[in-house]
Amino acid sequence: MSGGARPRRLGLWIPWAAFAAAMLGWFAYWMILKDQALARLEAAAAAHRAAGGVAAWRTVSADGFPFRLSLRFQGVALGARDGAWRRDAPRASLHVNPVDPLHVLGAPDGAFTLTRDGRTADVSAREAGFSVRFTGASLARASLQATDVSWREGGATTKIGRLLLHLRPDPRTPGAAQMALEIDAWTPPRVTPVLAPLGADIAQVRAAVVSNAYARALDDGAAAWALAGGALRMEAGELRWGPNPPRPPSSPAKATRCSSAAPTATWPVSTPAVV
Repeated sequence: MSGGARPRRLGLWIPWAAFAAAMLGWFAYWMILKDQALARLEAAAAAHRAAGGVAAWRTVSADGFPFRLSLRFQGVALGARDGAWRRDAPRASLHVNPVDPLHVLGAPDGAFTLTRDGRTADVSAREAGFSVRFTGASLARASLQATDVSWREGGATTKIGRLLLHLRPDPRTPGAAQMALEIDAWTPPRVTPVLAPLGADIAQVRAAVVSNAYARALDDGAAAWALAGGALRMEAGELRWGPNPPRPPSSPAKATRCSSAAPTATWPVSTPAVV
């Protein structure tokens, strides 16, 4: 009987031993991934600072094992190489799926301040996050999404109900990038008198834009990109201005009046134009 019991016990222990070995291997891989991610971030930050930019954080911690790798930063400062802007945030986070480490998710984790040309804006959103996917060392696509955005600067407030931005390399032109922008429920801080009859709220903005030499803008800032001949080409767009649901226009650049007193203007763009 003892000889028969021993194989049965061995059959019970083998699956548990295999599970423990797999967990140890996965933990080792997660730790290696964490160390590599931190090393690459430190190297990228050092290179950005050497080029004149700002990239620093007070502390960073890692968690999320076993399903993801989350890097949580405290006291984050990030600024352009040309000094055109600087972003300061008390917290921020990056998230990586261990089985797909070339896909990075991030979030500001609260409000932050943005400084441009000596002016400071307080930016907040109910929900915000971004997604970046790489192919090797090259950018494959990037997305930014935010809801209930508030931008306070100099006593004026801009509000956006929903913001969505997509960017990817343009497969038609080397070095160019395609950008798709969507804005819903946009309330600018002020409206010029000539546009005041349209109301204070812009219902929707849609735009498809192509940028040449976009990597120069990412690396060196908008000023260097413009000096290098940077340009934006609008390939499609639509603007709907007014608080009422818009009606499909019968012709481009046509303003229509709804049944109520509030007007709605729609300007679809179908012919590419340089902006």
